[in-house]
Amino acid sequence: MEEKRQGQITDLLSEAFGDEYRKYYELQLKVWGKKEPEAMRVAERDGKVAAYLLAATYYGSADGAKYAYLYCVATKEKFRGQGVMSALFSETIEDLSRKGFAGAFLVPTNETLVAFYERFGFRKRNTPAYNYTPVDGREYLIPGEAAQIYLEASGEKKTSRGETILPLVAGWMYLPFSDKPLPEDTAPIWPLP
Repeated sequence: MEEKRQGQITDLLSEAFGDEYRKYYELQLKVWGKKEPEAMRVAERDGKVAAYLLAATYYGSADGAKYAYLYCVATKEKFRGQGVMSALFSETIEDLSRKGFAGAFLVPTNETLVAFYERFGFRKRNTPAYNYTPVDGREYLIPGEAAQIYLEASGEKKTSRGETILPLVAGWMYLPFSDKPLPEDTAPIWPLP
């Protein structure tokens, strides 16, 4: 990914989630740019990044199926309410389904986003995503674990726009791409290289 585009994505994520995590956003783009570049999804308007999301590949701990973790879902403020993210989200979900993913999951950062994700068929799962053991002995990075520890340590956390971040105990959201239900003991996990 070109440096100019990476800079625009970093600026977008800083605007959406807070500039104090800028180094993390830069690292994320560097790592995913090498590991799974197709996971980074971008919508542009007038030649500039208007919306971004990361559709990282994870595997189910119980069923071994391939899932997508939709992460850092953000729209530039001046493009919000114009359907930019809705279009990117729909396109991403259709593409993942077509590529054989079993489903997608995410953790909403604030209560207002729950209704947005429900419009696409996502439903809350109250099972904590971080409370599972890897199935094959490899070390795993489990989505939300660091966020859970952070939220428990810092108490109520707000975004840079003053919106309350939902603790993980509020649940993550899941969208199956088939009629096959997600096994109750499945947690989405990502094997580290």
